[in-house]
Amino acid sequence: MKYPRIWIATHHGEWLFPELAAASDKEAPVDVLLFLASLNDDDLNVQLAENWNTPSWLLRRFADMSERLRAAVARNYAAPSDLLAEIYTTAGKRDTALRESLGANPNTPLKILRRLARSRDWMIRAKVAQNLSAPVKLLEQLAVDNPMHVAQNPNTPEHVLRDLATRKEDVRIRVATHSNTPVDILETMVTDNSGQVRTQLARNPNTPDAILERLTRDYDSTVANIALKVTYMKQEDTPESFGEHLREEGLA
Repeated sequence: MKYPRIWIATHHGEWLFPELAAASDKEAPVDVLLFLASLNDDDLNVQLAENWNTPSWLLRRFADMSERLRAAVARNYAAPSDLLAEIYTTAGKRDTALRESLGANPNTPLKILRRLARSRDWMIRAKVAQNLSAPVKLLEQLAVDNPMHVAQNPNTPEHVLRDLATRKEDVRIRVATHSNTPVDILETMVTDNSGQVRTQLARNPNTPDAILERLTRDYDSTVANIALKVTYMKQEDTPESFGEHLREEGLA
């Protein structure tokens, strides 16, 4: 691109710091990102290191420049797996923030995720539990002491969710909204003693109509009102727009 400053002014001129906004823009042309990197500004480089469109060769350069930039690259979900593996080897045992970022990154190699899942640091294990690339065996292992975070992972399978449905309230709340929770577990949650669990059950787009109808008669008026609202939306919306409507209304 011949005039990257014009692109930045056109797309981010309204911002107080347009270069920072451009550096974090996932749709910015690569030529613009390279121009911003040429400015050698550390704050800009951090945004570039986290940008999914930044070329991998530049990410490798950033990873060698400073600990701050190395941590930013570890947060980039487009960073190559071999680069994340190299970053892991440089992480000291006390560098928990870097290890947390690697634990959360779906491109982190599986052998490293397994090591991080055995960490003594609870938050590092929690990040692995939420990692979209974590295999089932790892989720089963982490469900023992990180049940809430495993319940937040959209890839958690049915058999793990069945076990989590028997845990404490904050875990059951997440099971009630999970897209993989089987219908028979959703049915048992209709009589859960937690109003918050039943509220989230009403908000789950996968909750069958028969269960939703029972929730409209819930003794807790908050649960009943939400169930009534969701029922009405289901009747008015198409299946394609229902989930989006739930999010717009703050119900999902």
